[in-house]
Amino acid sequence: MQGADHPLLNHAYLTADTCDWTSGQCPELNHPLKAKVRYRQPETDCMILSETNGEIVVKFDEDQTAITPGQSVVFYEGDECLGGAVITGRYHHLNEIEAR
Repeated sequence: MQGADHPLLNHAYLTADTCDWTSGQCPELNHPLKAKVRYRQPETDCMILSETNGEIVVKFDEDQTAITPGQSVVFYEGDECLGGAVITGRYHHLNEIEAR
């Protein structure tokens, strides 16, 4: 697989754990947020769909390139950093997560 634009490198969903929230609890589910999966990346629209046993499922409004397990995802609401988590998986479709 070659090229940074290859569709298999782009994912709409991620799972993450080891969450660390500034408020001490997960932000409201299904609420519009912004997130970064790369330090120099602009903030991207997303929402946290679920939180179960410390694992979150995140859906991005647009596919993200090179979501990498082991790296961090950091969440924002306006100028406020809400916290972050360690990426455990990346997925093209929600049914891939449900089938695990």
